[in-house]
Amino acid sequence: LMILYHWVVALFPVVLTIRGDVAGVFTGNLTTMLNIGRIKASWRNNTIDFYSLIRVSILLAYIDSILVGLLAFSINLIFKQVSIGEFTNFIIASLFTCVIATFVALPLNIFAAFISFRKGLDPDVVAYPIVGILNDFIVSLCYSISVILILSGNLMVTLIYPILFLPILILIWYFYKFDRRIDMYRTIIREAVPVGFVCSFDGVINGLLLASFIEDIVHYPEILMVYPVLLNAIGGVGSSFGSVTTTRLALGYLDSKISSISTMFNEFIGMLLSASFMGFVYGLLGYGLASLTGLIPTLSNMLLLCFLVMFFGSTVIMFVSYIVGCYSYGRGWDPDNFVIPLETSISDLYGAILVIILSLIIYP
Repeated sequence: LMILYHWVVALFPVVLTIRGDVAGVFTGNLTTMLNIGRIKASWRNNTIDFYSLIRVSILLAYIDSILVGLLAFSINLIFKQVSIGEFTNFIIASLFTCVIATFVALPLNIFAAFISFRKGLDPDVVAYPIVGILNDFIVSLCYSISVILILSGNLMVTLIYPILFLPILILIWYFYKFDRRIDMYRTIIREAVPVGFVCSFDGVINGLLLASFIEDIVHYPEILMVYPVLLNAIGGVGSSFGSVTTTRLALGYLDSKISSISTMFNEFIGMLLSASFMGFVYGLLGYGLASLTGLIPTLSNMLLLCFLVMFFGSTVIMFVSYIVGCYSYGRGWDPDNFVIPLETSISDLYGAILVIILSLIIYP
């Protein structure tokens, strides 16, 4: 399917960037505001900021889905990866995937943040990495459904989209009249939309890379099995380190200077060791899953690939998260609107490059 329809593989990494933009902005703001007391760990009778954050995240999903669909189609058309007739496929698949996935993922993000906070754990470290894997699964499932519906060619399928999304869009516009007076709402729209658009470029490049090397990698299906897991894991490490950074900046425990990273040495080493260990775990799981499906993978290759990707990927992305957090805070911006979206996008691209390069080296 990926080889027959290039738009399917070209758009997939782009819609995954939505998890970093929408889910990242939402979770980053949610965990920070939990720690500083602007949001209560309760579904009912919560603060205005909590309900406004949910509504602005849904609006962000609409805006981002249209932008990433347009961007992905335009760049892939320039590189002659797709045809002009596939324009509607990009827009419909992107809109369906991003909006539906957001409605499913937001309650899971809230649940993870609230439970970890009530249990005395740091939601900055726990929330996004745990939900990130679920978000990827939800996005992948929604994307698969949208692709199947589009390729079915049924006219009734096309009519489902306006019926499904128009009432939600009207409801968003209704709440916008009230929420636009809230500073946090305006700040997220002003800062997160441009960041999401920039992050989409990384997703497009990731898609072009994957589409270009898919015929080489497809000879080793076990690589494709661990590919999304490794990218998500690297992003999870970066989001944890970045969220701890933004919370300490908000509480005044950390100076917005690059040199201050030395004060987070213990956290850096701890997360790096955990990431490296998980690399071996992912290698073992990938090997086991590949063996169960009838493939004949090489255990040493799987372990080495996953370990190296996690070690080098996590090292770089934690530095990126810290730098983005300090720079945005120093500029007077809200770092929660920048750190997770940017580091997730960069980790996806950097992780894809690592997987491709190391795969070509490790596998004959």
